[in-house]
Order: sequence, then C-alpha cells, then structure tokens
Amino acid sequence: MKRRIVRIIFFACVCFAALTYAKKQSLIEKSMLSPQSQNLQSFFTNPKQAINQIVSTIKTPVVPLPTPTSEQDISQLINQVRQQQNLTNLPEGIKTCALARNYLNHQTLSEDKISALCPECQSVQLSMFSQPLNLEWFASQITSDASMSAYFLSDKLTHLCVATSSAEVAISLVSARSLTKTISTTPIKNFTEAELWNALSIYRQSQGRTTLSQDDKLCEYARKRVNDQLELLASHLDPASYPNPDKYPLDAHDGFSKDAESGLLFDMTQRQQVAENLAYWPTAQDPIHVIEWGWDTSTEGHRETQLSNDFTHACLSGKDGFYVAIFAK
Repeated sequence: MKRRIVRIIFFACVCFAALTYAKKQSLIEKSMLSPQSQNLQSFFTNPKQAINQIVSTIKTPVVPLPTPTSEQDISQLINQVRQQQNLTNLPEGIKTCALARNYLNHQTLSEDKISALCPECQSVQLSMFSQPLNLEWFASQITSDASMSAYFLSDKLTHLCVATSSAEVAISLVSARSLTKTISTTPIKNFTEAELWNALSIYRQSQGRTTLSQDDKLCEYARKRVNDQLELLASHLDPASYPNPDKYPLDAHDGFSKDAESGLLFDMTQRQQVAENLAYWPTAQDPIHVIEWGWDTSTEGHRETQLSNDFTHACLSGKDGFYVAIFAK
C-alpha cells in the first residue's frame, strides 16, 4: 500500500515538472515572437531598406553657391552714389558695353582694340571685381578710397557699363565725344564673304563648336538682307522713323520678320529654321572684329546664335559697314 502511494506521489511530481517545463517553453516561444523581435528580424531580412536608411542619413547637404550681384544693381548703385555727390547719372552705351564685355572675356584690352571698339572714346577706365560684389562695401570704397573716387566720381565721365559673369564683374567708365550712332564719313573697309566665313570658322573652332557648312541659298538671302539695310539708308529716313531708332541705321530685323511672315525667307533658304545676326560697324579693320569684337560681346543673343550647335549651315555677307550672318538647319 505504501509503495502505491509513493508511486502516485512520484508520478504526480513528474507530471507537475513536465507541465512547468512546458509552460516555460511556451513563454520563451512567445517572447521570440514579440513585436520587438519581429521588427529586428524584418530589419535584417530586408537589408536593402536598411542600407537606404543609413545612406540617407549620411548624405552631405547641398550648400547653395552665392548669388552673383546683377549688372543692374551695380549700375544703379554707382549712379546713386554719383547723385549723392551732385554728379550726373551715367547712361549705358553700346560701345561702352562692348568694352566691358571684352574686358570680362579677355581680362585685358590693348589700346588698338579699345580704339577699334570705341573710336569716340577720349578716355576709358576699366576695372574688375570678384563675385559676389558686396554693394555696401563697394559704395563705401567709391566715396572713401581716393583712387576709386577718381574713377567713379569724375565729372568728365559720360557713359557706364557693367558686365558680369558668375565669378567676376567688369566695369567700363568712359568719357566720349558722343556715343550716338552716326554714319561714318571715313573710307570703309569691305571684307569678302570668304574672309567673313573664315573668321567665323576660326572663332567657332576656338570655342569647341561643330563645323558649319556654307550654303549658297543662305548666301543669297544674306546678300538680300545687306541690300535691305543699304536701301533703307539711301531712303534718307529720319532715324526716329526707323523700326527701332536705337538700332539706326539697322532695320532691327524688321525685314527678316516680314520675310518670315510672307514665307519669302523659307522659299529663298529652303530651310525651316533660320536665324539672323545684324551689325553696322564701318570702322572694323578685320573680319574678326565683326565676329569677336561685335557679336561675341553682344548681350542680345548674337553670341549665342553664332556659337549654337543647333545650326548646320550658314553664310555671311557684308558691304559698306553692314554685316549679315544667316544660320539655319
């Protein structure tokens, strides 16, 4: 009887121990399936997501570059300082801006080049500053620095122009007899179409541009546009009656636009996309003056047109100081 009781007690102890062990195992298994463990498992079973998260935290923030000071703001400041000193405002001149743009591009200008760019200029002062130009500092320098005051506050100055790039500011200050466009009375040097073409080709090659092909139909239209300018000049119209009096004696592309509207432009060139550069430069002594000292310094799109890789064909023509370049594809 005692043996049976012992066996029953032993069996009960064994069952209790087994049940306790089973409960512990159940708790362990449940803990392995806790949300924290599931998240950890998900993290390692999706390594791409984890890498993306890490990379996004170590990206270097983009620091914006300083904004260059605008040409207009600099010009306005110079004239404001001059007004405070009871001096006249300085207007921009086309030739004054050609000086500034050339100086910005080449960092130096010879006396011969200055004379060719602005024959009317009696004195020329060129200066260069780094971008961005601190306007407050600049204004204080104009009034407090003796050399700067002599440049910017002279009562003999007649014109001003500012040319800027992302890195530099070029300023030209000019004393001139007159920068109003007048018809030259001196002998004009004419250049052949071959000379003008060669100057353009060398220029584009130096700028790493594609090679253009000369097109006879474009040459025919370029000659027609040169004659348009000569006929307009021969009509002895008052400059005020020109399509754009500021562009006298050029027609400011008025004939080009009319030819496009009538369809004549496309009939003559047999092209669907055509662009035109115009210039009046009776004092040019070399074809390169027209290309590099004229259109290259323009802020009205001429430089972009003659450097564009969108065009495949071109032709240039000129006579008596008028020059036309036609580009097409």
